Amino acid sequence: MFSARRILQVAYYRPDLPEEFLQLEIDGKEYTLPEEVKNHFLNISNIRHMLSETPIDVLADEFKNNDRDLYHQNVINNITNGAHPCLVFLDPDTGLAPPSSKCKLEYVSEDEIKAIWSKLNRVDILACYQHRTNRDGNETWADAKKKQFEKALDLPYGSSKLVQGTKIAGDAVILYCQKT
Repeated sequence: MFSARRILQVAYYRPDLPEEFLQLEIDGKEYTLPEEVKNHFLNISNIRHMLSETPIDVLADEFKNNDRDLYHQNVINNITNGAHPCLVFLDPDTGLAPPSSKCKLEYVSEDEIKAIWSKLNRVDILACYQHRTNRDGNETWADAKKKQFEKALDLPYGSSKLVQGTKIAGDAVILYCQKT
């Protein structure tokens, strides 16, 4: 059984959410989210106040495309200087970047994941949020992303785990692996 001394959530925080993310539609009419609701759900520091036996650190620095390298160096510094064993949870908007595309803000690249993995200690866990892709093919989108995750970490097929809550959110999974 894994017992972390801390959880590091890498939020990939972008304060400039498009206005449509702040709207609700009720019976065809659009409404702006009340400030109280926005503050409750969109304030990433709220996770620090959760009741948990394991401390949760949130890397809430603003994430920008022109500062990707600096941002990930900060992630690595936080891992290197923090308590272990730890669970590092990468929480980009969409997940792993498609293999054949330029890495946009909503993604984390294979190279970025590999660099983070290389700094983890034995028994640490790396987890990554992944949203459903538009991928066509014989395998499911989740299996394809699991293979991509393992490839990025230079791990053999079947080394990582896939967490699904299909009755809660069938369009999202968490990919994770414990370093051995």
